[in-house]
Amino acid sequence: MKTLHCLVFGVLAAAGLGVARGDVIVGDLDQTTNGADVIPIEYEMIAESFITPGGSPITLSQITLPLSDGTDVVGNFDISLYDNTGVNGTPGSVLADVSGDTPITELSANISNFTVSPNATVTLQPDTTYYVVLSADANITNLSWAWTLSTTYSGSGTLGDYSQFNSGNWNGPNDISFGPYQMEVDGTSVPEPAWAGVLAGVAALGVVGRRKRFNRK
Repeated sequence: MKTLHCLVFGVLAAAGLGVARGDVIVGDLDQTTNGADVIPIEYEMIAESFITPGGSPITLSQITLPLSDGTDVVGNFDISLYDNTGVNGTPGSVLADVSGDTPITELSANISNFTVSPNATVTLQPDTTYYVVLSADANITNLSWAWTLSTTYSGSGTLGDYSQFNSGNWNGPNDISFGPYQMEVDGTSVPEPAWAGVLAGVAALGVVGRRKRFNRK
């Protein structure tokens, strides 16, 4: 049965099953930070977009943003996922509240990576633009999100434009050449329906292998 075991392992690995850590969809956290914008001093909300790769849908695993707040001790911030159905492709509707209301005391005075995973399954469609949006309640006075002048990023997807919200409107979208907000978005590909048939075939091979083994006895 050694050959069969290897076949099963190979198929499961190819299907992407059993992988606990998601792959990078897009990320530029390794780039030099050149500054940070502050909520609500500069903007009421801040958004950075990404485009998923073509192919299969992706289950969102986690989002990481370089954030800081060394002033506030009361209040909450929120990381959400939006579509791009706003004016000129700016953030439109909320698709998922990824972090929920998070106490500002979770952040430090210096910029550091803050990672959050969704409480419920969030499925990202292939070749689709999404915005990661940072917002805060009225108690917050000094929430910062770092940005970089680099347009270099890693991952299977594409780092997109950014936008800022003030006085009821989103600006832009602004090209990343002006300096994107830094982030990393991770996810795991959803196995295509065809894999169900493949796995069923592997299960059948297991039954046949056992029968042959028993018959030799």
